[in-house]
Amino acid sequence: MFDTRKIASYICNLRKDKDITQMELADMLNVSHQAVSKWERGESLPDVGTLPKVAEIFGVTVDSILNGGTQRHTSNKLGHTEGEIISELAKGNTEKVAEMLKNKEVELESVVNLAPMLKTSTLDKITSGVTEDTINIDNIVNLAPFLGRKTLDMLVDRIVDEKLDVEYIQELAPFLGRETMDKLVSRVEAGQLNFEVLTSIVPFIGRETVDEIVDKIAAGKIDARYLEELAPFVSKETMDKLVEKVEEGQLDIKVLVELAPFLSSDTLDKLVEKIVNGKFDVKYLEELAPFVRKETLGRLVGYVEEGQLDMDILVNLAPFLSRDTMDRMVDKIVDGKLDIEYLQELAPFIRKETLDKLVDSVEEGQLSMSTIVDLAPFLSHETLDRIVVKVAKGKVDSKYLEELAPFLSSETIDRIIDNVEDEKLNVSILESLAPFLRGERLNKFIEKLIRKGK
Repeated sequence: MFDTRKIASYICNLRKDKDITQMELADMLNVSHQAVSKWERGESLPDVGTLPKVAEIFGVTVDSILNGGTQRHTSNKLGHTEGEIISELAKGNTEKVAEMLKNKEVELESVVNLAPMLKTSTLDKITSGVTEDTINIDNIVNLAPFLGRKTLDMLVDRIVDEKLDVEYIQELAPFLGRETMDKLVSRVEAGQLNFEVLTSIVPFIGRETVDEIVDKIAAGKIDARYLEELAPFVSKETMDKLVEKVEEGQLDIKVLVELAPFLSSDTLDKLVEKIVNGKFDVKYLEELAPFVRKETLGRLVGYVEEGQLDMDILVNLAPFLSRDTMDRMVDKIVDGKLDIEYLQELAPFIRKETLDKLVDSVEEGQLSMSTIVDLAPFLSHETLDRIVVKVAKGKVDSKYLEELAPFLSSETIDRIIDNVEDEKLNVSILESLAPFLRGERLNKFIEKLIRKGK
């Protein structure tokens, strides 16, 4: 490749030695003065058609410009310089240059150096006749960003029997066509290349080819550890077939669980059903839960009732259950169909309105007050107020107030004081509530008691 800074400095010095401005040079070349400015700043190079004209104006060779004014020529072993190649191309002799390259009168390395300056169509014509004994993988990698896809595919195909390192395939992948990439994949499958290559180039491979690879993985022909990396590029239909492979013992269930984000909802539903029916270990249910439909998870409540599924499993799934399902579970707990001991564990995921209704269940004798006290951190202030009212009315034992106190609002505490003042509650209750009483209100209450002589 060329040193654009040296070329820039050389062109700038040539212009100054000739005592012409950038604008004047631009007019001579029929380009903008901004173009000349970019050349002299090293931001770009004159194009193939302009470079010989620049050399002619300053009385130097194209090679001299390309070398930044150094005495060393860019001549190659075959006798033709890069400057001569540019001169031929400037005259429109693209086919001549292609013939020179084909006849080995020009080194391919020279074309590689010139590639950034050439149009894709020109470069394609020049290199299309290159034979496998002339080109190597390094040349192809360097030419890849500048060649048309069809030409690049053709050149890669010509050296397909050459051993390709991982780095080369990774560099070529963004520029190659699907068919060529698929050929490389077939070599990977045959063990001719390291399979790690596949995981890095899979975004550039056709879906059908990826599906075929997955089939080979399921059949045990290729290591299953690559499946997760391939998953985003595999069709849903192929992913879904993997469940059958697990049932047949051809694939480990652990692999399938890791692929859950890429499985269809219907397939996940089937997987859940098979777990419930004992075909797969129930421990995988929690890992699958974030990707399973809420309706499907909701049906698990019925399995718990029927004894097919342990309630502990359902509790672990609580973060993924719908609000409606949680409400159903609460109803079943209240009705005695599910064990009440799980209510506190489920509480963080139950709607406040549902929890608040449980207070009514105490009055109806379906739940004990101690259960409600355990749920206090999750109850609304309004519900806690209702409990206080029930205490004041004698419907709930006042001994529970002490346990509820940390969760009561200051307004509720004030209402308790009011009830004591009105003698609806015994003053002894305030002893247990003392740490939660507000100083000013408590002082006024004490003063009132003193005035009454109590």
